[in-house]
Amino acid sequence: MQKPLLKEYQKKKTPMPERSPEERIRDFEEVALGYTYEQAVQEAKRCLRCLEPGCISGCPVEIDIPGFIACIVEGDLERAAKILREKNALPAICGRVCPQETQCEIRCVECGICWMYCPEGCMVLNEEGFFEPDYDYCKGCGICAEVCPLGAITMEVEVK
Repeated sequence: MQKPLLKEYQKKKTPMPERSPEERIRDFEEVALGYTYEQAVQEAKRCLRCLEPGCISGCPVEIDIPGFIACIVEGDLERAAKILREKNALPAICGRVCPQETQCEIRCVECGICWMYCPEGCMVLNEEGFFEPDYDYCKGCGICAEVCPLGAITMEVEVK
């Protein structure tokens, strides 16, 4: 699987479009409107396609989430739907009620937390697809190492 480029990586979640409260109080229709294709691709670009994706084991039905996401980015929606149906007979229903924030998303091991918390913005994606400090700019605060859930980042820099 091809790793995303840092310039394509998006660290913030794409907000789900919702109906206004004024509309919702009048009926029992869906609140979430769903993503447009462009928004789905934008959201899919948050995935770093880890070598050992914890999101799959976080999913109760063990869907190949990175494979599904890669198909969205590549525009192969038929293959994306097939991946969902391989492990789940009712993906449309389950997708509506799935608490992904506390299941697959929380198990993401290449989460980019280090990048989000770096006050200097000096985390870069290396050729293997992992974040590491850009030591030319790093001030050695160590926040990235503190927030890394795997302890994969170590500070090897002398403060200048």
